[in-house]
Amino acid sequence: EQNAAALAEHFERGGEPARAAQLYGRAAEQALEGNDLQAVIELGERAIRCGAAGELLGRTRMLQAEAHRWRGELAVAAGRADEAVLLLPEGSAAFYGALTEAILGHLLVDDRPGFLAHVRRLREPAGTAVGPRAIAVARAAIGLLLTGLRDEARALLEELSSWPPGALDSM
Repeated sequence: EQNAAALAEHFERGGEPARAAQLYGRAAEQALEGNDLQAVIELGERAIRCGAAGELLGRTRMLQAEAHRWRGELAVAAGRADEAVLLLPEGSAAFYGALTEAILGHLLVDDRPGFLAHVRRLREPAGTAVGPRAIAVARAAIGLLLTGLRDEARALLEELSSWPPGALDSM
């Protein structure tokens, strides 16, 4: 069976909520790939009802944040992204994906303090997820430019230029 949602439902009915939560998370990913934004949100909630916690909950909230952003529900998107940032392993690809969503969310709702707080997190020690971090840095720099903070944007982009040669080649 390739349909993660159908499998998740079988495990949920069979009294295996932990396996169901994992599969509902995968189903939410599949729904996002198919642009079914309502399903992303609903499947994420089903994963949570089945006990999604920790990293799985973080990934689920990140998916929901993106779905809410695409639906124009920007305040909800920012909140879900904030949750995801707190739950995902710092420095991981998923963490930087959530941080990117949080940066965009707070920028789009015109929450400058929230936006800047997430931008500051990019200055903290990095993990091994160079590509996702570079994307977060680039989006943050664009946001800084849009808010008139040119010097801060320049400093952030200069950090990218200081990365070792070839660091971004695998993106």
